[in-house]
Amino acid sequence: MEKYTLTRVVAFDRDRAFRLVSGIQQYPDFVPGYRKVVVRRRTPDKLYVTQTVNILGWNATFDSVATLAPPRSLVIDASPPGFRTMKIEWLFEENGAGGTRIGLIIHYQAGNFLARRFSRPWVRAFAGIQVRAFIERMKAVDSHA
Repeated sequence: MEKYTLTRVVAFDRDRAFRLVSGIQQYPDFVPGYRKVVVRRRTPDKLYVTQTVNILGWNATFDSVATLAPPRSLVIDASPPGFRTMKIEWLFEENGAGGTRIGLIIHYQAGNFLARRFSRPWVRAFAGIQVRAFIERMKAVDSHA
């Protein structure tokens, strides 16, 4: 299994950062490539989601389960097409003065030779797109507040 980690410090409080990232149903509004997200079922600590994406030339519809531990973490387990498994961990740590250290860790295993060949650069680009989209959304929300 491979792993990719991306960390950023943002000038937003941890609760707000967590709420934004855990608002999965809103992703099509601001995350490039997210076409449709349906929360099929919700429990106090889990979201059962079907999502349709077109990210960096990869088109897929797949199910995932997001485990919520506010405001510390959000863990998404999925088996999207082309991958045997994918686990996306969002971690939120207070960073003083109202800031937050956001960590994105993606654990993944590609399903076949072709997917393995392209999965590493795709995962890195995907992580960058995600984190940039959330930071831009946080800034936009702040500018309208």
